[in-house]
Parts: sequence; C-alpha cells; structure tokens
Amino acid sequence: MRLDLNQDWSLDYRDHRNLSADVPCSLYSVLLAHGLMEDPFFGENEPVARELTRGGCLFRKRFGLSANRPDGGRAFLVFEAIDTIARVVLNGAVLGEPCNMHRRWEYDVTGCLRQEDNLLEVHLSDPLAFCEKADDAYPLFGMHFVCRGYQHLRKPHSMFGWDWGPQLPDMGLPGPVSLVFRQAARLLDLDIRQRHEAGRVALDCTARVERYGDSHRHGDGEDDLAWQVRVTAPDGRIFEGRAPAGTPIRLSIPDPVLWWPNGLGDPALHQVETVLSRDGVPVDRDERRIGLRTLTVSTARDPWGSEFCFVVNGRKIFSMGADYIPEDSLLPRIDRARTERLIRDCARANFNSIRVWGGGYYPPEDFYDLCDRYGLIVWQDFMFACATYRLTPEFQENLVGEFTDVLMRIRHHACLGLLCGNNEMEIGWVEWIRQPNERIRQDYLTLYERLLPEICEQLAPATFYWPASPSSVGGFENPNDFNRGDTHFWDAWHGSKPFDVYRSHYIRFCSEFGFEAFPDMATLRSFCREEDLNPFSAVMESHQKCPDGNAKILAYLAQHYRYPVSMEKLVHVSQLLQVDAIRLGVEHMRRHRGRCMGAIYWQLNDCWPGPSWSSIDYFGRWKALHYAARRFFAPVFLSACDEGPVMTLSLSNETLSEIEGTIEFGVSDRSLDVIHSETRPYRLPALSARDLAVFDAGPYLDGKERTRFFWYRILSGDGGPTPRTAVLVVRPKHFDFADPGIQCRLVQEEGFMRLVLESASFAKGVRVGFDGLEADLSDNYVDLCGDVVEIQVRPHDPSVSIETLASALRVLSVRDLDREGASACRISIESAMTLPRN
Repeated sequence: MRLDLNQDWSLDYRDHRNLSADVPCSLYSVLLAHGLMEDPFFGENEPVARELTRGGCLFRKRFGLSANRPDGGRAFLVFEAIDTIARVVLNGAVLGEPCNMHRRWEYDVTGCLRQEDNLLEVHLSDPLAFCEKADDAYPLFGMHFVCRGYQHLRKPHSMFGWDWGPQLPDMGLPGPVSLVFRQAARLLDLDIRQRHEAGRVALDCTARVERYGDSHRHGDGEDDLAWQVRVTAPDGRIFEGRAPAGTPIRLSIPDPVLWWPNGLGDPALHQVETVLSRDGVPVDRDERRIGLRTLTVSTARDPWGSEFCFVVNGRKIFSMGADYIPEDSLLPRIDRARTERLIRDCARANFNSIRVWGGGYYPPEDFYDLCDRYGLIVWQDFMFACATYRLTPEFQENLVGEFTDVLMRIRHHACLGLLCGNNEMEIGWVEWIRQPNERIRQDYLTLYERLLPEICEQLAPATFYWPASPSSVGGFENPNDFNRGDTHFWDAWHGSKPFDVYRSHYIRFCSEFGFEAFPDMATLRSFCREEDLNPFSAVMESHQKCPDGNAKILAYLAQHYRYPVSMEKLVHVSQLLQVDAIRLGVEHMRRHRGRCMGAIYWQLNDCWPGPSWSSIDYFGRWKALHYAARRFFAPVFLSACDEGPVMTLSLSNETLSEIEGTIEFGVSDRSLDVIHSETRPYRLPALSARDLAVFDAGPYLDGKERTRFFWYRILSGDGGPTPRTAVLVVRPKHFDFADPGIQCRLVQEEGFMRLVLESASFAKGVRVGFDGLEADLSDNYVDLCGDVVEIQVRPHDPSVSIETLASALRVLSVRDLDREGASACRISIESAMTLPRN
C-alpha cells in the first residue's frame, strides 16, 4: 500500500509562514506562486533571486493514516529527491540529514507514526553558505563563472551558474514523497540480464527479498514466499516463470523482437511484470519495460588508432544527437509532457543518441522511459563536471550511495548505452590546472578509474564504462586525442577559428562541438522590454553567460553575412551562422564514417531563456539548427565538400539496408535558370558512406560567382527526392541576391495546414513565421533554389483559421538582412483538391 504525500505542504521562509505548496516544489516555485518574488528570468532579477536562498527554509506537512492501513509489517517514508542540505523530522524524531540531491532517501518510520496528526518537516539549509564555508576550508579547482565551492555539494552544478545558465541555487522537494506500507516482504535489487544466443534471448532474473513480520518457511521447509516474472513481447507472446523467493528465474524467448535506435528499426519494448506472493497472495510487484538488444562501445584498434562507436545488435552505428542539460533552472517545472515534447523533437530531427551532461542532474524516470520509446541511445555522464573533488571517507560514502541508487534505477533501460565518469575533468588536469594538488589528483584516479568502474561492473556489467569525456583511454593520456576515444572540439567557437577548421581533423567521436545563436524574438521578449532588445543592453548581457559570446557571434557574422538592420534580423542571421558551423562539422564527420562514428553537438536545450548553443530554446521553440539537424542527421544524406569551385559529393547511408537511386547536381544563376546539370546513379551498402562524384563547377560559374551557385539533390530512389541544396562559392555577404519574388500558398489539410513555398529567384535562409501565433513547422530556414518546398504547419491553437494564419505570415531571407522590412511575398489560400503536389 502506498500513501501519496505530495499535496498540502506548507513553506516557512523568513517572515512568511504557512505558504501552501504541492510537491514537486521549491523555495522559488512557492515564492513565485504567492507573488513574493519577481520572475528570476526577467530583466536583471537573477542576482536578487540568488540571494533569496540565504538562510534556508522549512517545508512542512501534516497527515493522517488511512483507516485501511494494513496491520503489522513495516512503513517506509520515501523521498525520490531532496534538494539538498536537509534535516528530515517526523513527529519530533530526526530521521536523517541527507546532503545529496542525486539520491533517493528512504526511512523506516514504523515506530514513528500516529494514526492522526503526523507532522513531517524538511528543514533545508543555505547552499551558498555551505559551499562558501567548504571552499574557505579547502579550495578546489572550479569554473570561474560558477558560485565558488559548488563542487563540495552533491547538487546540480548548473544551479550555481554555467556559461549558458543562471546562478539560481534553489532548494526544495523536486521529486515525489510517499509513505509505503509493507506487510510480509518486498522485492529489492531486481535485475534482468540478457544473454543473446542464436535465434533466442535468455533472461536471467534475480531479486533480493527483504522479509518482515511473521514471514517464514512452512513446517515442511517450503518457503511461504514465491515470485513470478511475466514478460509480454510486442507481438503479444507471453513468457513467464515462477520460483521460491530469492531463487533466480530464467526465461527463454525464441525469435526475439529486438530494440533498435531511431532510424534503424523499431524501438520495440517488452513489458515485464514481477510479483512477490505469500501463499499465493501478492505482497509486492514491479512493472517496467525492457528492450531486447546488445549495446556496447567498440574501441578496437584500426589503421587510424582506435575506433569509438556504439555497436547495437552487432552493427556499428554512427551516433547522431546532442548534449542534454536540465530543462529548467526551477526543477519543479519539469514534467513528463515537457520532457516528451523535447525527446519527440529529437526523434523528429533524426537523432539516434543523446548525451546527459555531467554538470546537471540524473533525469527522472520519465526521461529514460521516453528515450526507450523513441529510440535514443543515452550516453550517461555521472554528475561531475569541470572541477576537482576531495574524496574524504564521508564524501566517498555519499557518492557510493548515489552511484548505487542511480544504477539500480536506470540499468534496465534499453536506451542506456554508456556510463561516463565525468565531464572534462581528465582534460582539465592536463590543460587547465596550473598548480596541481597530488592528493586531489590521486583522488581523481581513485574515483573515476577504480571506484566507479568497479561499482558499474557490479551493478550494470552489460553497460560500457568510460572514465571521462573527453578521454582517449584514461590515466591523463592525451585525453582529447583525435585518433582514439571521444573529443570535445571547440576551435570554431572558443578558438575563433573559421568553420572549415572541422575539415582539418578526423575525430573518432565528437561528443561536444557548438556555436551560439540568439533565440526567437518571442523568447527574447519573455525577459526583455523593447528598449532592451539590443545585444549589448544590460539585460541582454546579463542573459549572455558565455564570456564574449555576443562579440563572437558578431565577429563570425562579419566574416559571412551583411550587418543586419534590426534585432529581429540579428536573431535570424545568428541562427544561420549556427547552422553553417554545425552543418559543416556534421557533414565532414558523416563523410568520413568509419573513421568518425559520432557527432553529438552542444547543446540540445536551455534551462532559461537567452542566447546559447542550444538548437531548441527554453520554450521549446526550434532554432534554425534543429530544422537543419533534421536534414543533416537524415538516415540517407547527400552532402558536398567545396574546395573553391570543385565539389566532392558524398552519400551517407545510416540504415540497415542497401540503397540505390540517382543524384543530380549542377549550376544555376540567381534567376534559377539551370546553366548545367548532371546525374549519377548510386548503390550504397548498409551503414556506409562514400564519395559519388567530383565536379568542377568553375567552367559553369564562368567568373560569375556572385550571381551563380552550385546545387545538388537526391533525385530519385532511397532517401529522395529531396529539394536542392545550394552551395555558394563566395560568402553570402558578397552574393548579389535578386528580389526572390516568394510565393506562399496555404492549404487546409486534415489536422494541419500545408504551406507551399516557391520563388522566382534564388532565396537563401528563408524563415517563415507567424506574428503573434505559435505553430509547429515541419521545416524552416530553407533555401529556395528551383524547387517547390512544402512545410506542414500545426498551430498550437487548433481554432486558428487558415485566413488568420495567412494574415500573420511573415517571411525573411538573407537578402533582407540589411534592408528594412521583410521579403515581399504573394500569399494565397487554395483548396487541397486543386493544388498539385510537387
């Protein structure tokens, strides 16, 4: 029996008493709900909000017990998370003093409960004071833009600030609270391990049983406790086994339906129900879903060094995705619907992987469940980032509890592909730390190269362990080596090098590379007044957490595009720059599939509104990069490597089948007259990439590079047809764009609207928006270079009419950057019956 304790809490904070709250809740969320603090995201409110955590607070709940409370047995008070420095008191008895937000806290309260009027209190202490005191006593290396001492506390580091997020060290109860009654016994440490054999999968199921009360063996020696495992396959077949409690159960599944990552097959899941019974009466149960698959990482030697790639069901795959950070600086705002939208948007953009970065938190169960369902392989960092840590006996004991809790919770998930010790600490020791402390250096080796791998081998032996990101093998041995392991590559942002620097390196697995952009204007207006909509206003600079971030955007802008005349157009061009940088890197990596086997860009999402490296902003709005990711992460993808006018066309096939078809490429002028075109047939094996053609466009450009461009597309067959992709031989700022004469036709379809775009002349970076309306678009920021482009539009408000949508339609292109206003376009509304398909 489980009693939900999530409702009807109260908060005491300074002079405020009995502020009502429901779990999940935090100091900030409750103060905001009661109008007692300003929005910490708006304007320059962040520093004031940060100081509100000084002095701590108290969360309190009174509750009675149900009349149906079972007699005997045990009662357990369970906190899925407590943030962070706490003292938990029930009816005056101190249950514990937890100090780790990453852990699950459980207390046996059998002797503390009353039938009526129980008082539960969670006293939370000031995290800033804790960290400052610890830092004064024992300074450790950390990031300069983060509140000092953050590494002393097991709380999400990013809550103390990062170079994309605010310093808002909130406190509270971010996870559910419950009272669980157990009569006879309960299942613990349920473990389901897979052995894949020819044509079948064996499941070895074990669980520890904790007994209470008068649970015992019968006089004939037979155990009164038994357990049963029932597995339901996606095709409806059922497999089950039963055994005395504590005895392993083995199930054999013939002709298994396997789990595959997104783009490679169906992420098929099996339902597993486990029941513990006493004399045939259930006393505990567990339900979960698993995927039948093998999933590991290969680091085998090869001609270039050592490969680094995920191997799924025996097939080496190219990983495509981004790095995940906490979805909100206020954790109680995160719920399943919001996380599902984010994970679904990853799948829509053809991701097959996602990396959980080590400076945030271990996401709730919903995250992993959704990655299972949508087919995303999870690279899971443990929560250590960009800092050194002192491994005292007390700290180590706390960490062992954390690692155990986390691994027991997530190890069964089909999506779990890699466990990584930390983010950027091995490379930190090699490149950042100027006055090394030998004791702390040894603590690093103990933690990430002895303790953690031993615990992972014990609790999750089927999951590959990697000591750090980046790393080549561990032991501080050239951790960012391009020829082995994974790499963080920041030359094209922090290094201020041109985008084509990607083509100078052949990285085995790039787990971080990125470029910043401003979010949508509606996102900027969520924290800015109109007078502050300037990249160098105090408000905008307070939301730009990367040192010199805005200056870097403008420096790259000067290299590529004309200077925009408004903030709206600066937003537009910053997002095009972000696409140019990341697309060039991904194209290069995919062209060299086999040598490079992963492109995980920084970063997927935001925890607050502002400029950052994300491809989806805080409100879930897609930047140009996420639309581009949908194209450059497509399973079948054609790209061009330009060296002056010479174009090398390459095709990538990230599917399990051989593909064939025809590509087309050529040169057109800005009026879309085709100067020259050619076709090439292709046949490409599964999971491979190769060059298809080398084409010298020079004779057809004929010295007219400012009015002519190269283009390519998949004309027919697998992966096609696709619209043309344009390649300029000069920078866009020097191309002489003509008035594109864009035509927009809106068509009402069942459940959505279809927007059809075409132009009279070449238009680059065409952005479609709807003033004052929110809508999901299937594509955006497109080039119009001779094809009709169709975009599905789904307004968030389903009552919006097609006429209202048409009146709000606004189109921008690169030609508009240094001009007032938007592109003139002709808008029409047509019947779906009369509109020809492209």
